[in-house]
Amino acid sequence: MLIEYASTVSGSCASLVSRWRPKLAFRLRAAVLLCLLGGALFSGQSRAAAEKAQCEPGFFAMTGDLLLTRPLMMATTLVGTTVFLVSAPFSALGGNIGEAAKTLVVRPFKATFTRPLGYQFEVFHRDEGF
Repeated sequence: MLIEYASTVSGSCASLVSRWRPKLAFRLRAAVLLCLLGGALFSGQSRAAAEKAQCEPGFFAMTGDLLLTRPLMMATTLVGTTVFLVSAPFSALGGNIGEAAKTLVVRPFKATFTRPLGYQFEVFHRDEGF
């Protein structure tokens, strides 16, 4: 009796699967296509929003820059200057004292004191080569 019930259940499941398989495949293809089209449509908008956010800093960007980034960059400038002074004889022997000064002192100094409030250092100094 158990074997007859199992064959009846498996037969009804097989007919159910055969009826729903084409519909399921169609729905899956439609969902994938909608996801791809939606991603393609919204990727341009998110890219434009990211470029706008880099060009025009808002309240939170300026506040975070003032309260967090500037003090950290000032500390980085002091630590970088100390490391540069310690490594200057070795940099002079290696012939790269200019690169060491630029990396350890000039870039942190400019990021701290010459960059407008809220702007990212890379965005602001992109044209200067720093």
